[in-house]
Amino acid sequence: MLKLLLAILVLPLLGGCISSPDYPRNWAAISDDNVCSKIIGRYSNIGLHDSGHKIGLVALLFPSSASKADVVEILMDENVLRVEAFNEGVLVKKYAEKIDLASCEKASVSIDEPEPEGGINREGVVGIGWGSFRLSASDDGDLIVHQNSSGAGIVLFLPFAGSSWSWSKFSQIE
Repeated sequence: MLKLLLAILVLPLLGGCISSPDYPRNWAAISDDNVCSKIIGRYSNIGLHDSGHKIGLVALLFPSSASKADVVEILMDENVLRVEAFNEGVLVKKYAEKIDLASCEKASVSIDEPEPEGGINREGVVGIGWGSFRLSASDDGDLIVHQNSSGAGIVLFLPFAGSSWSWSKFSQIE
């Protein structure tokens, strides 16, 4: 009886889920090294999610933004990676983050979420969310975004934790 009571008390604490799809096989391979020099460029705002649906790079990086954009540019100044979104040539959104230059020699460079959701208190959920992006270049010049979204909290008095990874690609504009 004690074991059953203990199980009833502990099992709700173990709630959670993880989603981590593999890199899509039908996409060009990710380049091996020198990622910073390979991701510098201008990209179409509309790309392809690993689910097969279209996705906006601005909506991915800046989820609270209602900004419309057609081009996203990635620049590198010294050790600062900049992401700038343009709509018909007008700057509508920007983000800059210092990065470790040693990470530029690898296949991907990580940046924090430009607009983290942080604390959540709505619809019976209290918790916190966080995430990051790993930017890479494919062998055919696409920008590859590997997104990590995680969270922990309480839903209707039950604790939970979860993590989700996804892949998106965006075509370079000459």
